[in-house]
Amino acid sequence: MASAKLPTPDELKAVGRQLGMNLSDGDIAFFLETMGGNVAAYHAIEAMADPMPAVKYPRTPGYRPEGAETSTTPGTTRASPRRVLRQAPGQSASRSRTTCAWPACR
Repeated sequence: MASAKLPTPDELKAVGRQLGMNLSDGDIAFFLETMGGNVAAYHAIEAMADPMPAVKYPRTPGYRPEGAETSTTPGTTRASPRRVLRQAPGQSASRSRTTCAWPACR
């Protein structure tokens, strides 16, 4: 089934009325003739084969990691609080303290 179809003269006249245009029979014939080439091009494209490349590496369902693969080292998927050096207002850099970066630690 083609996805693009040429409208009927009545459909084209109704669309013209919705857009505030009063199309004559000559206008409708002109638009249908003009649109015919575009609709034919859509049909030609739909008729073409859709080439798919050969699958070199098929997808597998994967597996759920267990044991040592689920470590909590930094850089893995489990989040860990990082410690940052912050300078409290009114203190010199030498008297700064290390605080937790998470809002819950404050």
